[in-house]
Amino acid sequence: MDKTLISNQPPMAEFQWLNTVAPCFGVDGNNIRVLQHPKEFFETLKEESSKANRRIVLAALYLGTGTQEQELVDCLCSALEKHNLRMKQGDSHEQDFTLHVLLDYTRGSRGVKNSRTMLLPLLQKFEDHVQVALYHTPDLRGVLKSFLPERFNEIIGLSHIKVYMFDDNLIISGANLSESYFTNRQDRYLMLKNCPQVCEFFDKLVTAVSSFSLHLQPDDTLGLAEGVTEYPFEDNITEFKVKAGNKIQSLLTTYLDKEAQNHQLRNKSNNQNGKQNETKTDENKPLTGEVDTWIYPLLQLAPLGITQDEFVTQKLWCSASHGSKIHLASGYFNLTQQYMDVIADVSKANFKVLMAAPEAMGFYGAQGIAGAVPGLYTHIAKGFYNHITNMKQTDRISLHEFYRNRWTFHAKGLWYYLPGQELPSLTLVGSPNFGGRSVYKDFEAQIAMVTTNKCLRQQLHQEQTSIYSFAKLVNSETFIQPNRQVPRWVQMVARFMKNFF
Repeated sequence: MDKTLISNQPPMAEFQWLNTVAPCFGVDGNNIRVLQHPKEFFETLKEESSKANRRIVLAALYLGTGTQEQELVDCLCSALEKHNLRMKQGDSHEQDFTLHVLLDYTRGSRGVKNSRTMLLPLLQKFEDHVQVALYHTPDLRGVLKSFLPERFNEIIGLSHIKVYMFDDNLIISGANLSESYFTNRQDRYLMLKNCPQVCEFFDKLVTAVSSFSLHLQPDDTLGLAEGVTEYPFEDNITEFKVKAGNKIQSLLTTYLDKEAQNHQLRNKSNNQNGKQNETKTDENKPLTGEVDTWIYPLLQLAPLGITQDEFVTQKLWCSASHGSKIHLASGYFNLTQQYMDVIADVSKANFKVLMAAPEAMGFYGAQGIAGAVPGLYTHIAKGFYNHITNMKQTDRISLHEFYRNRWTFHAKGLWYYLPGQELPSLTLVGSPNFGGRSVYKDFEAQIAMVTTNKCLRQQLHQEQTSIYSFAKLVNSETFIQPNRQVPRWVQMVARFMKNFF
C-alpha cells in the first residue's frame, strides 16, 4: 500500500460507527471487481449463470422482454438443464440447484408480454427448482388498486433492489435486467467473488421479502408463500406492515447482535493479549486472503418501518471531516429536502453532485405526464442551485450534468475521499436514488464498502472519473436555456409530486 495516500487516521477509524448500525462482513478486496460497461455487466450475468452450481438469485425491478433478455433467460434454462442432466447421471456430488427471482409486481406485470411471461417457461419446466416472487406494496389497495392504470400504479411503491447472486458470487448494482441496461444506459456494477457471508445475507433478505410477496404459479396466477394467509392488498394494512417489517428487522438484528458479540470477543482477546486486533473473528473473515475491505448492507423500506439506509446516508454526510470530497450521483436530481439541507447547511465535505441532463433521462421525450418529469427534475435542481448560490456555497458544492450522445444516465451512489487522499476509501453502490421515492416509498438496498485495498480503490477512482468525464458543470446559464423552461403547471405541482417520481 502506498502510504503517501493514507490520511492521519486509518480509513476504518473514520467509519467505525458503521459497525453499530449495519451488518459487517470483512472480505479480501482482491476478490472485488468494478464492472465498467453495460456490455460487461450483461456478459458477466450470462457467464455467471452458466457456471452456477448451487443457486442463482436475481432481484430486480423487472426483467425486460427483448432479445437480450431472452438470451439471459436461455442461460438460466441451460443452467437448470445441466443440473437435471447431472442428477439423471447419478452424480453423487451434485447439490440441489435453485433459481430464485424477486421482481416488483406492478412493473413486472406491465403489458401483455412482461417479466412474468418471460419467466413462465422456466417455472413450468422446472417447477421444483424455480421460484418467482413479486413484491406488492401494501399501500396499493382499495380504490387506488382498482382505478390506477398500468405505469401510474407504480408510483405508489416498488421493490427497487438490484442484487444478482451466483453461488457465492454477487453483483450489486442499480441496473435492471433490461436491454438498455445492457447497452447504453450508464449505471454502476460491483462484482464480489467468493464472498459467501455477504451472499448468505442477501439470500436471506430476498427470502424474507419473498415470504410476504406474491408467488407466480405455472398457470400465470398468483399465490402466497407457504404458510402465509395475508394478501398485501386485502388484509389489515397495519398488521401486514408490522409482520413484514419485523421479518426484515429481525434479519438485521440477528447480524447486528452477532457483530456485537464479535466485538466483545475481540475486546476480551485484546485485553488478554495486550494487542490491537483490527480484523473480524473467523466467522466474518473471507475463506482466503486478507481482510482489507468491509461490506455493510444498507436497507430502506420506510412503509414497513425500515429506515437504516436513510440514517446511514445522513450520518455519513454529517460526520464528514473538513476537506473530505464526496462525489454523489443520482440518475434523477430529486434529493429529499432533508438530504439537501444536510449537504448545504450541515456537512463540511466538498460535494460534486452528478445528475442526468434532460436528454439523458429515461423520461425524455415520453408522452403524457411522464414527458413532464425532466422538467420536474430541472425545477428541483434549479431551486437547489439557487439555494447554494445564495448561501455562497458554490465553492464547496457543485452540480454537474451527465450527457453522452445516445446514452441515458442511471448511475447512483457516491465515492468518498478522505482529506488529502487521491483515492476513495468508501463507496455506496446499489439501488437508492437519494430521492423521495427511495426514502419514503420503495424497497431499496445498497452496500457501503470501506476499503484499504489500493487496487480496489484505484478501480473505484477510475469508475468515478470515467463517469464524470461526461459531465458538464451547471451554472446560472444552464437554467435560462430555451430547453430548460419549465411549464408553470409543473412548477406548481412539483412540491406535491416529487415523491412519486
